[in-house]
Amino acid sequence: MKREYIKPEISNPQATMSIGEDMLTFSRAAATEFRQRLTALMGGAVRYMDIKTFHSCCFDISGRIGSLENSADIVAQAARMIAEGEVEQGQITKTVAVIDEAQDMDENEFALIKALMERNEDMRVIAVGDDDQNIYEFRNSSSAHMASLISEYGATHYSMVDNYRSARRIVALANAYAERISNRLKNEPIRAVREDEGIVKLIKHTGKNMDIPVADCLQSTWHSGTAAILTTKNDDALRMLGLLTKRGIPARLIQNSDGFRMSQLAEVKMFCKLLERNSEGSSPIIPECAWNSAKEQLRGMYATSTCLETKQETGESAAVILPDICFRNSRRQGISEFPPKNQ
Repeated sequence: MKREYIKPEISNPQATMSIGEDMLTFSRAAATEFRQRLTALMGGAVRYMDIKTFHSCCFDISGRIGSLENSADIVAQAARMIAEGEVEQGQITKTVAVIDEAQDMDENEFALIKALMERNEDMRVIAVGDDDQNIYEFRNSSSAHMASLISEYGATHYSMVDNYRSARRIVALANAYAERISNRLKNEPIRAVREDEGIVKLIKHTGKNMDIPVADCLQSTWHSGTAAILTTKNDDALRMLGLLTKRGIPARLIQNSDGFRMSQLAEVKMFCKLLERNSEGSSPIIPECAWNSAKEQLRGMYATSTCLETKQETGESAAVILPDICFRNSRRQGISEFPPKNQ
């Protein structure tokens, strides 16, 4: 049984080129991004890989229809079903499993990985993560699960310490802060690849109201390009948006979809039409052959669409029911992510 462990952040997408059959992520956005990057690297071969969120994978394993209401216990249930032999081996046979953001695994997600390892003795496991970035402890995630792949399963540990994203002073600040973190897996500092020094300022304000000082700082230093302001609460972000807009600084909330709805995509409308065309009678259940036929027809009609991969990721985990029900929620508020995470 070969186990490999890679950390921390992958700056070069080519590093994931030979990942194998299955990839598990914590968000649909990450799954879609990996599918797009791998398509650019590997072409049509990516179709033979399953790139899914933990929840989407577990809904498939358990045979349940994916929904936000049923997502709370689905990972634990799937792990238990695999461990107790309730899932056919052909459904969970894997040769390679890649875990993205492995530091964010909680007890149930790690139990799922262990169950898959037990049922696939020759499966190669690649866990990609950075234990310094475990920001989901509030939902009981722990980088200890990632570390146990090394201590309990003898995984090979590869350190990736070159940072391509940030300037030197930002990396130096991050290294100084990370030294205060206990039980780290990394034993050497991060190295900045960029040559520019960058700017780091630590400003202490005595007042509680930070909106105006932050706006003043941004207005005096920002001249072109993009800038980001991180806030603790949504209300803080709304106040900053209003303040910057009043000062004539173009700004927007990154969570704002600006009225976009998934059902407005031409690909989604056509997919619904194809499902209706391929389905017979008034039964609320769409036959699997009709579902697969609609997907293949859609691929042919929108082969060059940049939205098609997103549509496929959504469609493959959606309920197999008539379109007027299948996309009911998307007409109201957009396709929901399982589980919702603020990232």
